[in-house]
Amino acid sequence: MLFFQLVFFALCCMSLDAADHQQAPCSAGVKNCEFLSIDSRDNEFDSFVPDSFLLSELVMQPDIAIDFQELVELLGIQKGQVVTRAALKKGLDRLIKKQKFEKISLAAEEIHTQCVDDISVIKLTITLTSFWTFARVQFKGSLIDRDRYRHLYALEGGEVFNKEKHVASLDKIKQLLSAQGYFKVLVTDNFIYDAATKSVIVVLTIEQGNQFIIDDVALEIVENRCNVHDKEILGDAQSLMRRALKNSYYSQSVLDVQAKKLREYFINKGFLQSTIRCKEFINEKEGKVRLTFAIELRQKNAFEFYGNTFFDRDQLLERVLLFGKSTVLIPPSLIAEELSALYKKEGFWQVSITWQEDGDRLFFFINEGKRARIVAVKVDGDKCDIPVNFGCTLEQLIHYHFKDLLSLQFFNGDVQKRAFDSLVQAYLKKGFWDFVIKSHQYVQHGEGSYELCVTIHEGKQRWLHKVVIEELYDLQQMAEVAALCHQKFPIPCNVQMIQDQRQVLIKALQKQGRIYAIPRPRFIETKDGITLIWKIVGYADIVRFGETIVLGASKLPSYVIHRELAYKPGDVWDQKKIETSVARLKSLGIFDVISITPENPAVAESEKTILLKCVEDTPYEVRVRAGLQGVNKNIFQFSLTGMSYKLGGSFFVKNPCNHGDHFRFDLDFSRYEHDIAASYHIPWLFNIPFRTEFKAYSIRHDQPIVIGSSQVLYRSAQDGFLMGLNRKYSTVDAGITIGTEWLAIKPNKNALCCKNSDGEIISPAQSLACAIDLKQSLIDKRFPYFYVEPTIFINHLDNKMQPTKGFSSLFSLKGMLAPTLSHASFIKLLIEQSVFIPLWGPLVLAIRGRAGIIGLADLSSVMPIERFYLGGAYTVRAYEPDFVPPLNEFLDAQCNKRLVPVGGKAMLNMNTELRFPIYRSVSGALFFDIGSLSKKGWHAIAGKDWVGAVGFGLRYNTVVGSLRFDIGWKLRPSHGAHGFVDRSFAWYLVLGNAF
Repeated sequence: MLFFQLVFFALCCMSLDAADHQQAPCSAGVKNCEFLSIDSRDNEFDSFVPDSFLLSELVMQPDIAIDFQELVELLGIQKGQVVTRAALKKGLDRLIKKQKFEKISLAAEEIHTQCVDDISVIKLTITLTSFWTFARVQFKGSLIDRDRYRHLYALEGGEVFNKEKHVASLDKIKQLLSAQGYFKVLVTDNFIYDAATKSVIVVLTIEQGNQFIIDDVALEIVENRCNVHDKEILGDAQSLMRRALKNSYYSQSVLDVQAKKLREYFINKGFLQSTIRCKEFINEKEGKVRLTFAIELRQKNAFEFYGNTFFDRDQLLERVLLFGKSTVLIPPSLIAEELSALYKKEGFWQVSITWQEDGDRLFFFINEGKRARIVAVKVDGDKCDIPVNFGCTLEQLIHYHFKDLLSLQFFNGDVQKRAFDSLVQAYLKKGFWDFVIKSHQYVQHGEGSYELCVTIHEGKQRWLHKVVIEELYDLQQMAEVAALCHQKFPIPCNVQMIQDQRQVLIKALQKQGRIYAIPRPRFIETKDGITLIWKIVGYADIVRFGETIVLGASKLPSYVIHRELAYKPGDVWDQKKIETSVARLKSLGIFDVISITPENPAVAESEKTILLKCVEDTPYEVRVRAGLQGVNKNIFQFSLTGMSYKLGGSFFVKNPCNHGDHFRFDLDFSRYEHDIAASYHIPWLFNIPFRTEFKAYSIRHDQPIVIGSSQVLYRSAQDGFLMGLNRKYSTVDAGITIGTEWLAIKPNKNALCCKNSDGEIISPAQSLACAIDLKQSLIDKRFPYFYVEPTIFINHLDNKMQPTKGFSSLFSLKGMLAPTLSHASFIKLLIEQSVFIPLWGPLVLAIRGRAGIIGLADLSSVMPIERFYLGGAYTVRAYEPDFVPPLNEFLDAQCNKRLVPVGGKAMLNMNTELRFPIYRSVSGALFFDIGSLSKKGWHAIAGKDWVGAVGFGLRYNTVVGSLRFDIGWKLRPSHGAHGFVDRSFAWYLVLGNAF
């Protein structure tokens, strides 16, 4: 509980005598009073504060740097207003709900010389004393899993700083590290106090030290109720534990696994109940741990099984141990019955089990007998009109529900239960509320063959005749609700249908803002059928958004936070608007914690006050990344020749101008590419909600002679500046990019032959121009371009990472103007459409189509980086990246013939995948890809230009996306270019789906 104290001082500049006091209706006086809370039930506050007064001046004196306008808006009163006691009380209550102020002191000075119409004129001074609140925790030291330790820290951002919680959090971190074998861990804390916001940043330095090693393992039996000291058992168990643990790193999880194995060992020796405790003797000087397992063995009862072939000893013993601690007290006859039930469930209906006791040993002799098989199923009952009720024959119904049982080589009780459950659900779906399976028996048809005879009771079939909604609240105007009342009656009345109707009504009511209204069904049965009446109960008024109170204190102006909210006070309640607001605030990239919750969510009220917590993240952040990338020509002969390192990092400055903005600097480089970019992001452009980005970039890309080669054919360069504007709606993301850049292509003189195929001497620029179909005037020179690129992306997918239904669309139009080269200006159009269709069960059909074209310029006037390419892990997966024809031939420095991708002016591409789950996080896909490139346009694409791929892939779903392996084979493997051998397949291992 927060402790708030209100001190109200009435000050005056002079004192008047009694006579003057009677004559002046607005005289001044001095009053002192203290309040523990601001509460409407506090009579002293009500009598002390005037019913109304004229506010001549409002002075706010917070002891922290906080937005003054936010405080005034929360208080809800302004200079020059006539303020009522209730309005002041409500405003002070809002300040308290902000959960930042420990004490609120008020000083009221009555200006008696300015009394107007017998209303006191008051100057109000509010002094706000703040709590010290927790901002965030930062870790120093070499920790691999920092997020795990961060979750152990009990304080949340914006919470009042509590030293006891802080100390308890440090203890939890130490305990976790100790459980991992770091017994000499040193955790030191340092506090950074921000006086401007009265917030505390906790810096934890964790020195783990070395992980301790298990030096030796010993076992001791502390109690044996059989009074038998079995040295052989003890010695074997100790050897087992030493082999598993000695000289290994200490870990509590490893000890738990080995203790479980030790318990299983004693069970196999007849000690069904044992208690194992581990004593640790830590040698900090040497960094070692000596373990002693103290074992308490209870009564020894060895179980021996003979004659069992279907179940092994461990499976039978596991069944016996289901009795728990009372196993030793259970009569052998009951144990035999339990084992018989286990066998009969698997079809051993003639099993017989006898037993014999010999001291502390119990022998079970099992005669399994012949295993049964169900060869036929018969369904009968007191009322059985299956062909009429289900629209099929009795044989068809039996086949549908019992086909799995009949297909088994031997009987299985679980499969039979699933068949019974399926039959029951089918009848319930048809409106047979009283349906039950009365009994079942087995009639022998031969040795080991049986007919399953099922006796059922159908009961009365209920038909839904009419649906009525009593309190409509204009629900009938919604199409989904109107459909409930205008179905084609009569229809079978079942539980699932009622639940589905209830969900439709709940969603319809929530759309109206009636979030506390509950639809309740009532049934009236007549000779015509059942009338289903839905009555809306509970609090049925429309709930609206109230005011939003930003918890805690932030240097960020409140308007920056409020303008990102998707709702306004008075709007009808909509949970999606809250989710959209959270997403908008997260997209700013400056907050560590964001939460939006209604105050008192369980209380039904027409207006909900919203509590918003947003804790700013650390202002500076550095991220480092490293990896490998590459392409190999053979799946079975992996080579490092085509591998390349990939290193990079990002530097962030968050909220540098205190407007929700951030600055980012990126540096990435690999064997073939260097990318440097600096960008500045602001959430709004002036007063328009456009996400705005200003970016300067420099990109260098080296095109290898062939895939996997370290020799470079040419280097492309992009240097430019851009401004991007983006606006996101519920399902539409629209944006436009405007910029200028300088492009250049520089040939590698050491990689090109100085002669053409006729033996004539040519320049490297001329050789490269012929190879990539580019005008020679554009090579080895730097040219400026101005460009504009509007983009629209429409997303109607149920899941962005693993979609199962819906569609997405992309439209992009890029215009590039070359002021110094009139023939090099062009327009580039790209259209992409993806559709995801759920099929039977978990199967999903995914289809993507892409079309692109470049206009106003010939292909030879378009730089290679702006052309269309196909081939690779995301287009036609049987081809190496960008290696879908057209390909051109050129001579390298050794006069060897090589191929280089040219790209196209027009592109068509279609990808089809059949996606299906395999096991847990592993799924698979069968795919079919086709595509075509043209140097002239869509009209020039011929049948021979189409290429295709078929293949399969595996996906391992992770939190950051699918780790995808795809292998594809070309539909026309003989399709080679210029006589070169064309490999028939390609494979890829990448992160993320193809589309």
